[in-house]
Amino acid sequence: MFTLLLAPVLPEIKDKKSRCLIPNGKQTHLPFHALGHKNEKGDFEYIAATKNIFYTNSSNELFLPWNRRNQSNFAASGNPDNTLQSAGVEVNKIANFYQKNQIFTEKISR
Repeated sequence: MFTLLLAPVLPEIKDKKSRCLIPNGKQTHLPFHALGHKNEKGDFEYIAATKNIFYTNSSNELFLPWNRRNQSNFAASGNPDNTLQSAGVEVNKIANFYQKNQIFTEKISR
């Protein structure tokens, strides 16, 4: 899958720090961040190990003017089971871009 879907565009995006994926159709079930290839040393490397990968349903969300973002609401959860060390920090940093936000980062009790 990496060779078919991502390898053709890598030369154009190689210097980018983050990669936004907007899958549609059956691609929405494919975990692009888990795809990988052999690096220069011959070791297998996941694309998420070297670049920030994030998903969105629509490119419209990426191009909201800053003044509209301040009028938008933001809700997110991060790290409810304590398996992702930085997820809660990331969610809180993103929330700072929105005036109205609700963040859930507490551990879930069962």
